[in-house]
Amino acid sequence: MTANVNLLAAIEEAQLYLGELAAPSNEANTCDWVVRPLLVALGYANHEIHAQSADISSKFPDYTIMPGTEATWFLEAKAWSVGLESSHVDQAMNYAHSNGRRWVVLSNGREWRLYDDTILGISANRLVATARLDDTQGMIRFLSALDRESMIANKVSDFAAERRLKDFLTDAIKDPTSAAISGLLRVVRLALPGVPVTSETIVSILNASNSPAPTQHVPAVLPSPEIDSAQAASVNSGEVFFCKGPSASASGRFKDGGMVVLAGSRSRKNAAASSRANIDTIAARLLSQGVIVVDGEQYVFQTDHFFKTPSGAAIFVLGRSANGWVEWALPNGTTVETCHRAK
Repeated sequence: MTANVNLLAAIEEAQLYLGELAAPSNEANTCDWVVRPLLVALGYANHEIHAQSADISSKFPDYTIMPGTEATWFLEAKAWSVGLESSHVDQAMNYAHSNGRRWVVLSNGREWRLYDDTILGISANRLVATARLDDTQGMIRFLSALDRESMIANKVSDFAAERRLKDFLTDAIKDPTSAAISGLLRVVRLALPGVPVTSETIVSILNASNSPAPTQHVPAVLPSPEIDSAQAASVNSGEVFFCKGPSASASGRFKDGGMVVLAGSRSRKNAAASSRANIDTIAARLLSQGVIVVDGEQYVFQTDHFFKTPSGAAIFVLGRSANGWVEWALPNGTTVETCHRAK
């Protein structure tokens, strides 16, 4: 699944709080810095995102999305540092149940959970999908199911059904006593008479075939920022990407899902107002570490520096919100997205 540009940029900007920036200190900051920007990236207008509005039971969900419509859903937010507990689930589900709505999301910004109030049983049994902020692709799949178009067309139902089926089958094939394995055992014995087979054998084979293939790590040496255009244009482990804008001209190399901004790169010092607080915080740390120095209206990298995501690197270099997967490109215009994600 390919995320829209706004969603991908919002996810990766939120990921800055996993390490590049200090984490939100309370629930209000978690909502303002992480939750609401992601909701806006999902296509909801500001007037469709109601914070702390009373519902028909005179309760106050943290967010009521598209209130007064058939697509209304609720989001209960907790502080970044707070672990999600069963009491939070009950609180969130009460909003859906009291208002006759189906979908509720519970999140502390780091972990996201989707609940379906039409599922019978205790609140915890109504969990249909989860995602973590440090898993970019998982967040894309999860949040895309909650975007404005998906909720209006109720495509979220298909997403929930698929996730529930996947979870059921994943658990079933691990249990030799499950009905699914017992049924498969009968089919195998009929199809392959005389072949010795047990439930344990089937579980072993199924789980071996579903295990990810081992990956081989190939170490690489960081290239010089003075690498020539012919080398930079080749798509290989040493490829160098460029990110340019007003008062910014940087080179970098994709590594471990992030971007190494190379020594000699120049970034914009006077950031856009919407990104200034975050960028100034990162800049202060990098200045104290001697990674960058001030040169007029620019920061100049004195050493190579690793950012955890291409967007984090692009945001710092350009001094504004940015989707690093398309901002970083080879001299021929080929983006990081094309080289490393669009497979």
